[in-house]
Amino acid sequence: MDIYQYFMLAGGLGLFLYGMNLMSKGFELAAGERLRHWLSVLTNRRITGVLAGTGITAIIQSSSATSVMVVGFVNAGLMTLNQAIGVIMGANIGTTVTGLIIAFQLTKIAPIILLAGVIMLIFLTNRTVNRWGLIVAGFGILFVGMQIMSDSMKPLAEMPELRAFMTSFETPVVGVLVGTLVTAVIQSSSASIGILQVMALEGLVNAHSAFPLVLGMNIGTCVTALLASIGTNTNARRTAVMHLIMKIFEASFFLIISAIIDIPALIQSLMPGRDGAWEIAAMHTVFNIVNTTVLFPFGDSIVRLVERLVPEREEPHEEMRLKYIDPRLFTQPTLVVAQLTRELERMAELVRKNLAASFEAFQTRSAERLARVPEREKLINFLNHNITPYLAQAAGSVASEADRKIIGEMFHFCTDLERVGDHAENIMEYVQIILEHKLVFTEDAMQEAKTMMEQCSSQFNACVDAYFRRDFSILPEIEASEETLNINEENFRDNHIQRLNAGKCDARSSMIFTDLLTDIERVGDHAVNILYLLKPHVD
Repeated sequence: MDIYQYFMLAGGLGLFLYGMNLMSKGFELAAGERLRHWLSVLTNRRITGVLAGTGITAIIQSSSATSVMVVGFVNAGLMTLNQAIGVIMGANIGTTVTGLIIAFQLTKIAPIILLAGVIMLIFLTNRTVNRWGLIVAGFGILFVGMQIMSDSMKPLAEMPELRAFMTSFETPVVGVLVGTLVTAVIQSSSASIGILQVMALEGLVNAHSAFPLVLGMNIGTCVTALLASIGTNTNARRTAVMHLIMKIFEASFFLIISAIIDIPALIQSLMPGRDGAWEIAAMHTVFNIVNTTVLFPFGDSIVRLVERLVPEREEPHEEMRLKYIDPRLFTQPTLVVAQLTRELERMAELVRKNLAASFEAFQTRSAERLARVPEREKLINFLNHNITPYLAQAAGSVASEADRKIIGEMFHFCTDLERVGDHAENIMEYVQIILEHKLVFTEDAMQEAKTMMEQCSSQFNACVDAYFRRDFSILPEIEASEETLNINEENFRDNHIQRLNAGKCDARSSMIFTDLLTDIERVGDHAVNILYLLKPHVD
């Protein structure tokens, strides 16, 4: 075998992996929004989670990508560990579709498939057609790479030293370790199974030497999710560890069964006349379907085991970091909006707490209620400055028009939240001045302030809740509330001027009271702005 053939082998492998990657990306772009919807609505029961995981992985052709999505959803708090286990089980079944497709050996028509994909991708302007063109082109490139690998491997099949080396994989431990290592490097069990199928077609491996490699490749696919879970929360790390534990158990279970039953020979007997590619695809499929069936009833026990192995980590109550946005997971189109939403929910909750604490501190003259306001305001500003760059990045990466609209809204939502946080900080400073100088307000002033604060809190909370529910229907109620807030602000300001002229309060108290009314009214304005973000577009 000369150097040229080694280059051909490397090039064929590169095309094969690139084609698989294009297919996965294309499917994710074409169905990203629906994938997120399926994951959110189909995982409440474990059986539907298995079906969702199977379907999604069969579509995007990558159990690794599905596992990373699941880790991201768990990290964002959008999926529980009990929901995640069903999706992971399903992903293990869905990943077998790639091997079955490869077994059909569509190499002879691969150039035609590739040409059709390129035409759809380059010469047509419809975005949906372009995305499907990416899928078709990836499909064609995959089989072109497969053909090149197959041609370059022919001389290898004639080398007795290599044949002897490949036979050593029949030793279970060696085969499992090699299969795990190969897939850990490639980070795709579908790709490593496909490469193994090409080797089988050229006679480099047989069913018996391929069997432990297949087991190891199923373990190696866990590496992607394990890497994605670094730096995430406890449940996200548990999800990745759970995937690894399941795969190790599954491989061990099949090794024990193979000591009693010759599984490769059994599969060969059930598929007379089929080539090595079909045998490997069948082994991969049987492995995952049988193991999912065996483990399904023990899902709760697996979750409890993982919770003991990965205990809850003590974390500060409020960390100066992005908690739900992970740069490594932000490349997944299906996770972008989910991560941003959770981070903004966190920011909104901090603003709510500061607003409530400042209002209560004014009414009760309690310095204790203000103790954490500066710390939270600092975190609110941090989140505003650090979420915005991700919003800009997301604007160019999300696939659907609906997601792009949501991203655009989030820019304004983030700004409104930050401004409300500033007004809460202003009110905190008024309270500090009141306490420092022992300022006194009349009972009427205190009652008016309380009325404004209650209206403002109710309006702000309703608008924030409606934003996350995507509910624009409360607009009439909010507009009425805003009108009342504005009228009260004017009336209460006039009332206070009358009290000031009558000598019932001093000038310093008067300045603080009128500034307080202004801050409260502006919080109400920002609340309405938040609700208007949901206003349906009218052509």
